[in-house]
Amino acid sequence: MDYALNYSATYTNLGTITTNGVREFLFPDSTTPSGTAFRQIRFRLRLVRGSTTTLSPDVISLTFLYRKKLPAKYGFSVELDLEREYKGNTPQQLRDALRTALESNALVELSYHNDTGTDFGATDRRFFVDVVEATNLEETGDSDSGVSTVTMVEA
Repeated sequence: MDYALNYSATYTNLGTITTNGVREFLFPDSTTPSGTAFRQIRFRLRLVRGSTTTLSPDVISLTFLYRKKLPAKYGFSVELDLEREYKGNTPQQLRDALRTALESNALVELSYHNDTGTDFGATDRRFFVDVVEATNLEETGDSDSGVSTVTMVEA
């Protein structure tokens, strides 16, 4: 039993089956079953009948079990102070902007540090997030000021 990864022409041997029944192979091998990262995999079975020419190896099925590892996604929870004006916006305008972000189907750009890069590289701390929850969107009384806890998830 051999396998090749990511369109390689080179195969790696998993092991040999010498008896009837179900056989399990671990990746990358039985001593280090930590798994193997790949985008594509193919298997090759080399069937050999041995010295008895009346025997014929039969493969009934091959089952491959794997777990898809999803890319890391970051979640953020922030408290927004809506107590006073910020950059010319009243607490009501800030609350309206928060509601718009929450109800938007489009992603919102989040920058939690003053990064100046434009390439969104590995050290860039800007993310496109989905605003999934905001507390205290409405409060009682005459004032629109308050504090809102906002939860966001990187998309």
